Amino acid sequence: MGRRFSIHLDNVATNAVADTYRTMLGMFASDVAGNRFKLRAIAIGGSEDAPQDLALGIQVARIDDVSAGGAGTSTAITPEQFDSLSKASAITAGHTYTAEPTAYNTVKLFQMDINLRNSIRIEWPEEDAPVANRDQLIGILCCPRTGAARTLSLSAEFEEF
Repeated sequence: MGRRFSIHLDNVATNAVADTYRTMLGMFASDVAGNRFKLRAIAIGGSEDAPQDLALGIQVARIDDVSAGGAGTSTAITPEQFDSLSKASAITAGHTYTAEPTAYNTVKLFQMDINLRNSIRIEWPEEDAPVANRDQLIGILCCPRTGAARTLSLSAEFEEF
């Protein structure tokens, strides 16, 4: 088992274009030998006291070769260690994309819809967890199902190995 990290975002907004996915969180294993991680869990839900009664599409997708596509332009976020004595993560992360990452695989790693009056947590066992090897990005993408932005909270847990 590798070192575990988590990332938390609160009150982030999707775009307002129906059925158009936007990257809410991207995690990138740089093109350095040994950089890789497994996405172990995600949690997504409404971020308000009275959550919106609105549908939200969720995808987990990977870019297999970021140097052939692009990691996008985003605000950096520092992954938090599960073990406070652990060294910092070698995996970088970004949110609030102003330019979307490009060249996501056509086959998504995970996809479903939820209503934001609910929340969902998906956990992957170690042997089935989505993997990003060096120079790969895993993105958590969301889209409104009608033309109104959604405000949500999002958490992701990953394991470097």
